Amino acid sequence: MATQLRLTSMVRRKSLNRTKKRAKSGKLLFAFFIKRKWVRLVESTVKDFGHLENGELVKEFTITNKNGVSLRTISYGATWTGYFVTPEKNIILNFDNVHEYETNPFHLGNTIGRVAGRLSGHTFNVAGFRVNLKPNENKNVLHSGNTGVDRLNWHGEIILDDQFAKIRYTMQQKAIFPGTLEMAVTYSLDEDNHVSVQYEGRSNVETLFNPMTHVYFNLDGPDAPIKDEFLKIVADRHIVVNEEKIPTGEIQVVENTPFDFTNLVKLGDQCEKLGSNEQFDDAFKKPNTSLGVTPSLLLVDSAKQHQLEMGSDRNGVIIFNVNPDCIGKDADWLAAHPDNGLAVELQTVPDAIHHDGFGDIVLPANQTKTYTSTYYYSEG
Repeated sequence: MATQLRLTSMVRRKSLNRTKKRAKSGKLLFAFFIKRKWVRLVESTVKDFGHLENGELVKEFTITNKNGVSLRTISYGATWTGYFVTPEKNIILNFDNVHEYETNPFHLGNTIGRVAGRLSGHTFNVAGFRVNLKPNENKNVLHSGNTGVDRLNWHGEIILDDQFAKIRYTMQQKAIFPGTLEMAVTYSLDEDNHVSVQYEGRSNVETLFNPMTHVYFNLDGPDAPIKDEFLKIVADRHIVVNEEKIPTGEIQVVENTPFDFTNLVKLGDQCEKLGSNEQFDDAFKKPNTSLGVTPSLLLVDSAKQHQLEMGSDRNGVIIFNVNPDCIGKDADWLAAHPDNGLAVELQTVPDAIHHDGFGDIVLPANQTKTYTSTYYYSEG
C-alpha cells in the first residue's frame, strides 16, 4: 500500500493527461494508469433518496477517496448524512428516510441559513431598513425560522479531480430576509482524509449571512452515550444567555465554570455541573479569527483511541447534546436512550446583529462572502 500511495503522488504531480473517468456498476471512478494498473483515487455515486411531501425528488450524493473514507449528503437542506471513516463506521447521526428529515425539529445535518442560531426578538436593522421575521421559538427566531435554507431542495453535483472529490450544492432564495441570496455549499474530501465544508453567499441587496452545518457527531457510534466522550473547545469565553437561551450581550470567562472546556474533559462530567438539565446548548467565542481557519474543537472517543479535529475561520463554537429521536417519547424511553449526539455548530457568534463585539454577519450588496469549516478524523 505504501508503494501504491507513493506512485499515486508521483503521477499527480505530473499531468492530468493520464487520468480517466470510468463508469462502472453505476459509479463514477477517477483513476490513474500506473504501470498497466488503474489506481483508484476517488469514487462517487448519485441515487434517489426519496420524495418530499410536495413530491420533489431528493437525491443522495456520495464521494469516497482511495482510503475508503466517504462523505454522504442529500439535496434536501444540503444535508450532511454520512462521514464514513471506514466503510462500516459513520461518525455522524442520520435518518434513513426523507420524512424524518422534513419533520424532526433538530435539523440533523442540515445546512442552516441565512442566519444560524438565535436572533433575539424577530426584528433587526440592515441597510437602513427594519426587517420583521416570523418568530418560531417563543418571541424569537431560531435558525432563520420557517424561511431557512434547510427547507429547500438544493441542486447538487459531484466534482472530481486528482486531489479532491467535492459535492457542491447551489440554490437561489427569495425570502423575508432582504434580497435574493445566491448560495453554494461545497463538501470536499481529499486523498489524506481531510474534510472541508465551504459556504459562499451573494445577494443583490445588503442582507445577513451566517450559515453553518448542524451536524451531530458520535465517535463511538449512534447507540453509545455521547456523554462518555471527551471534549476540548479552543475558546476561553462563553456567551451568557437568558432563560430563553438568547444572548444578553455579556461574555464570560469560562474558568471555574461548567463551560470550561479549555482542557480535554469528559462531556458528562461538565453536564453534571449544569444541574438537573445536564444539557449544553451554548455558544463559545474563539480568541482570534483573523488568521483564517484555526482550531475550534477536539472530540475524542470514550476509549481515547480516536479523535476528530474541527476548525473554522469564524469566532463561534456552539455545542448541543441530545438524542434526536426523543420527540414524543415517555420517561422510560428517555431513561433507556441517553443523549447520543453532540451538535457542533461552527459559525459567527449568535445574535451578532444585536451586539457589538460579537462579529460581522452583514453581507454587503453584490459582494461574495466565503466561510470554511474543516474536519479531520484520526487515531488519538
